[in-house]
Amino acid sequence: MKPIRRHYVPPLAFRVVQPYGRDKAREATMISEHATAPEAFAEIDRLRTQMARMGAPANKTELIVVDAADQIVPRPQ
Repeated sequence: MKPIRRHYVPPLAFRVVQPYGRDKAREATMISEHATAPEAFAEIDRLRTQMARMGAPANKTELIVVDAADQIVPRPQ
C-alpha cells in the first residue's frame, strides 16, 4: 500500500466574510477566499447584485473583506 501524500495548501490572502459578533474580522462566517483584495470586492459586488435580483434588501447583509492578519480591508476609492 502506497503512503498518502499530504500537501499543505496555504490560505489565500483575502476573505469575504459575514460578521456576526462584536469583533467583525474574527467573529464572522467565511463566504469566499481570494488572492487579491480587488477580487474579493468583485465577489461582494457579484453577491450584492445576485441578492438584489432575488429581492433581498442590500442593507440587511453586511459583507466585508478581511486580510490574512484578520484586519478589515477598506474598499479602494
